[in-house]
Amino acid sequence: MSENGCDATTFKPAGLGPRALALWDELYAEDAPVGRVVLIGEACRLTDRADKLDLLLAGDIETWAILSHRTMREDYELKIDNAASEARQTAAVLSRILTQLKTGGAESSGGSIADEIAARRAARQSDSAS
Repeated sequence: MSENGCDATTFKPAGLGPRALALWDELYAEDAPVGRVVLIGEACRLTDRADKLDLLLAGDIETWAILSHRTMREDYELKIDNAASEARQTAAVLSRILTQLKTGGAESSGGSIADEIAARRAARQSDSAS
């Protein structure tokens, strides 16, 4: 590992699916700066999330949820309102991260994609806390 780089064992997200692993293998370099490796990891996690959303939208509900019957009623209802919207947002963010990794540049708005990811994560956490 170089002085400015980072090793895969520290920064590679755990449990990546096959497409995300292929993306990691293509983009990761041991001598890459930490910020780039963090973005690569986020791109891989978003790839997995997009794959799971695709399965969910295709009707494979066991991807994210398991229903169990606990009442005397015979019917079930599971309502997931934002899966399609989340899939579009995930694809857009993934595209921007991959563009930033390719060009090495920051967003034209002045912040990096890492800043945007951190802001979105904080917003989701505050939404779930309320």
